[in-house]
Amino acid sequence: MPTRVRAAHRWREGLSPFVLTREEDKLYGRSTACNNVQHLINLKAMELILKENGRLGFNAKVIIEMAEETGSYGLRDFFEEKNDLLASDILIASDGPRLAADTPAMFMGSRGGMGIDLTVDLRP
Repeated sequence: MPTRVRAAHRWREGLSPFVLTREEDKLYGRSTACNNVQHLINLKAMELILKENGRLGFNAKVIIEMAEETGSYGLRDFFEEKNDLLASDILIASDGPRLAADTPAMFMGSRGGMGIDLTVDLRP
């Protein structure tokens, strides 16, 4: 059974992941609490700069990778293979938790990351 059919039964009566529904000040639907808005903020900011100045004033490389839940297979290889093309002075990474539904979260100063496996044996 496809994932979208399996997951659809988890929505309460009157809601569907495939139909945007507004209830008071909340929106329900696919990707309403996902990284999409984080990406949109960056793209809209560049659009507004273009509209105001007629040009960005800097070179931009936009990469939107959407397989983080499945391990981003091949992403490391892609970056290693395209290293020269992707060289830059700044990285703006759009990812992170939404700490509270009524409070926007903004994290600045990403210094990089590294995945590790940590095993702690606290007792014999």
